[in-house]
Amino acid sequence: MPGKKVILTTVAVAGVAVAILALPFAGIMQPLAPVRPFYGLEMSLSKPTLSGMNPSGTFKLQYRPFGLDSLGNGGACLIADIARLVPNTDPHKAEIHAGTCTKPADCNLKGSPPPAGVWEGYCVPDGPKQQGRCWYRPDSDPTKALLCHTSGHHGGPWPIGVSQTVPYLPGFNLQAFYQNHTGGEATQWRLSGRLFGTLPGVRRENYGKPACLSVDKKQKCPK
Repeated sequence: MPGKKVILTTVAVAGVAVAILALPFAGIMQPLAPVRPFYGLEMSLSKPTLSGMNPSGTFKLQYRPFGLDSLGNGGACLIADIARLVPNTDPHKAEIHAGTCTKPADCNLKGSPPPAGVWEGYCVPDGPKQQGRCWYRPDSDPTKALLCHTSGHHGGPWPIGVSQTVPYLPGFNLQAFYQNHTGGEATQWRLSGRLFGTLPGVRRENYGKPACLSVDKKQKCPK
């Protein structure tokens, strides 16, 4: 019987030793727990619509994986694809760039904001990994408040998950805008969103889907 106890003890000790030696290897073989992606803020933008003479849209801040580290400051503006429609007789035609662009400076030929220029240009990509084209909106007050809604208008950071209406003030006369700046032609509009990060100079811009807005339903936007 003593011999049997010795054998059992030896087997037990050997088993413990094997288990201890196997621990680091077992740790290596275990799949690593997935790392939760960094969450931050992202701005979602609606497609613009027309109510009477006034174009409008909405935006909302939400938490998303790989979102921007932001306190919720920023806003959105309505911009128009008018570069090819502004007539040569327009006194500010020299500020408009109708070609391709890679950065906003390509669209703001005389600088922005006023008094250097009366247009604010946006370089909007035509698609993933494609060059952009310049879209514009008037940048003079009070017109900016008729096309934008920013945290400056709001008086502080935006609440998360709440839809906000663009513009800040109603009353933008779309028909008059077309008559003054596009020779009466209708055009595409979309929302441009800008979200500022917590670090100086950091911001993220995105663009909503475009929509042809016309007071006259029979009027079509040029392609």
